[in-house]
Amino acid sequence: ITSLFMQRKTTLLFAATTTLLILADQTYSQLLNSNFDAAFVQTGILGTLLFIFAFITSGFSRQLRETEKLASEQEYELETITQLNEHIISSMRTGIIVLSHEGSILMSNRAAEDLLGKTKLRQHMHLQNIAPELYQRFAEWQLSDNKPQQTPIHQSHGLPDLQPGFSPIEKNKTKSLTLVFLEDASQLNQRFQQIRLASLGRLTASIAHEIRNPLAAIQHASQLLEESIDHSADQKLAHIITTHTQRLNDVVKNVLQLSRKQQGIPDTICLNNWLIAFRNEFCPTYGMTEQQIKISINPETLTIIFDPEQLHQIFWNLCSNSINHSGIDSHQLLITINGWISADDQQPIIEIMDNGQGIDEKIATQIFEPFYTTSTEGTGLGLYIIKEIVENNHAKIELVNQQGGNSCFRVHFMQADSQSINR
Repeated sequence: ITSLFMQRKTTLLFAATTTLLILADQTYSQLLNSNFDAAFVQTGILGTLLFIFAFITSGFSRQLRETEKLASEQEYELETITQLNEHIISSMRTGIIVLSHEGSILMSNRAAEDLLGKTKLRQHMHLQNIAPELYQRFAEWQLSDNKPQQTPIHQSHGLPDLQPGFSPIEKNKTKSLTLVFLEDASQLNQRFQQIRLASLGRLTASIAHEIRNPLAAIQHASQLLEESIDHSADQKLAHIITTHTQRLNDVVKNVLQLSRKQQGIPDTICLNNWLIAFRNEFCPTYGMTEQQIKISINPETLTIIFDPEQLHQIFWNLCSNSINHSGIDSHQLLITINGWISADDQQPIIEIMDNGQGIDEKIATQIFEPFYTTSTEGTGLGLYIIKEIVENNHAKIELVNQQGGNSCFRVHFMQADSQSINR
């Protein structure tokens, strides 16, 4: 018994003590009674058996203790790996949902809740009640023998389009589990476009950097030449050189801006106060009155999450595009900025609209493509840069057709939490 839970030395001590006591008992019995027949041979055999049993059982006991220690270490490692996996899954940007065969949610992470509109996904909730289109895609995947569709799922305005992926966990049809991966389709398209244009972007950025210095020298020389000559025809030629070098410089500037694109730092912005400050800065720059930019935000306390500097760049480019491409005199231009909360998803929407000629429907689908322009003075990168900035801040921008031909750009933002500090 002692050999099962004590060290080998202690076990051998007990065996030796027991053997000595048996021998002492035999000796004492013989001394006390002269007729007693002592069995020293049997006593020696018994002692030997005690030592053999102590050795064998102590060996088994040591193996059991080592096995127990190993099991304890493996249990600790398994618990650590489980906690690490849970932390990784909860921190992933890819949405993860585990579904039963019927479509009940068994597990999800924070990214999945954010992609579905900050919806709290609780265990045993049915996916159809939360995201019907995603559940429909899941049902189609089950019926098509696990063949996925590549088309994204369009969500309501203010929420990103989803690119779902499905992977079976168990093959048992009665108790099968499915792992659902949710990706932001706009980010996926962005990655594909970045991969496709990566080589071209590096090449154009290096060329643009090399062109910029001699281009600045040409522009400076043309300006000096334009000031020094008196002949009107020569002045006109010098002015043409200055104008087109400035245009080339704008192209180079936009290309370098694309190559040095940085991720925005989201902040909480009170739209009404921010737009008023923007109007006070924009109007004097272009010689406009404050009445020419009408701002209407409902409610006035509406807040969004966006990078302030990049938001300034977006509104500045859109408003300057209205001045340059509206087709009417700047003194007659009227820019209207309306903001409200969507009734569908409770997310902020901003519309920037002017009273110009609008954009032809034939080219409306191409205006956000790089280097596409219908103007002889444009670079074709302005709206492309705006779209890139908007999507980097997890928002959307689209061109909305208006009756009467007015151009209208609609931006879907993410609303700030009620606990955030308004700025």
